[in-house]
Parts: sequence; structure tokens; C-alpha cells
Amino acid sequence: MADSNDRWISDFEEDADLSVALLRTRLDRASYPIPDDEFTWSDVVPKKVSCFVWREKQNRIPSMVALNKRGVLVNATTCDRCQINDETTDHLLIECPLAKEVLSTVEQWCGVSNSILDCTTVHEVLAKDRRWGNAQRKKKIQNL
Repeated sequence: MADSNDRWISDFEEDADLSVALLRTRLDRASYPIPDDEFTWSDVVPKKVSCFVWREKQNRIPSMVALNKRGVLVNATTCDRCQINDETTDHLLIECPLAKEVLSTVEQWCGVSNSILDCTTVHEVLAKDRRWGNAQRKKKIQNL
């Protein structure tokens, strides 16, 4: 925005009024820099999923280990589900037996041939996501 003598000037104006639609379009098409590479929002993926992935790529998922590092008092950093390893983001989303079961089900449902079960980190899974574009999309089932 630029300040003129009597009003604000913005790229998001339409007929001298702020246009939320123009702002939303710009945000939807934007890329946001993150530490290891660039993140592009996808129209195919639900916004809350994209937000979650964006936060994970910035190491901002509140696992027990992450909370402990930030000074939050936690009883233990061990995973509550499996009681085997520390609860890190990679453990929660990739390594935990429950996560592996969910990933296997999603992989089968989506018809993804590149196994994400071989991955050991979330970053490895995200590196494979570019090859998933050829998987068949499932249609929403409407309840009658």
C-alpha cells in the first residue's frame, strides 16, 4: 500500500473499494519461503492440510519433544500411543505403528504406487508428493 495525500492506494482495490476476492486470489497464488525450499499452496489439497504441511516444514508442530524444547512442562517425551520412541513430528506422522497403519490405508485408497512407508521423515514424504499427481482422484460420495 502506498500513502497518498488523502487516501490509501492498494493493489486490492476495485472501484475504489477494498476487494477481498482480489486479496484472496493473490494469497491463493502466492508462494511462501520456508527454510529448505519454497512452498506453493495447492487448489487440490484442503487449506487446513496445506497449513499443517506448511507448519511442519517450519518445524512448528507441537510434538512432546518440540514443546519440551520450547520450555513447556511435559510429563514425558515418549509417544503416548506406542510407548517406544520420543514423540517427534517424524515419529507422529511416519514412524509410529499407528501412523504406518494410517499411511498404508491412505496409500491404498489413493492408488499411490510410490511407497511412503519406506520414508523415515516427513521431508522424504513431501519430496515424493510431486510424483503423486498421476494418482486417480476419488470422487466424493454423496449421501442420499
